[in-house]
Amino acid sequence: MSKTSISTNEELRKGEYLLSTNGKFKAEFTGDGNLAIFTWNPIWSTNTAGSKADRIVLEKNSNLAMYTSDNQIIWLSDTHSNTTSDRMHLAITNDGKLVLDRDGVTLWSKPEPFPFLPPLGPAGQNNLLLQ
Repeated sequence: MSKTSISTNEELRKGEYLLSTNGKFKAEFTGDGNLAIFTWNPIWSTNTAGSKADRIVLEKNSNLAMYTSDNQIIWLSDTHSNTTSDRMHLAITNDGKLVLDRDGVTLWSKPEPFPFLPPLGPAGQNNLLLQ
């Protein structure tokens, strides 16, 4: 089942995914227990393939957590807060970032932005400034 986002206390089960509104990216909780961002190829994952992961929960304490069926934690976003909120939101953006926010403030996003590359040289040249 696809969704565009999940909110506080909602879950993703294996085979479910978040789809960007432009349809180009999805964050899928795969059948092998991995949370991965895809276009045609994986962009980022939790590296939990082969685990006994059963569900992913967006918790009130600001953590995105992956659990086994017997409630053991497999993976966490490490965004725990002492302040709880019913306004947590997880979505995949149209540029392929999985973003966790609370009250509109980004707490976590993956993948990390690519490093800045210097601009190309003068028109007609394909040279990069190497430092």
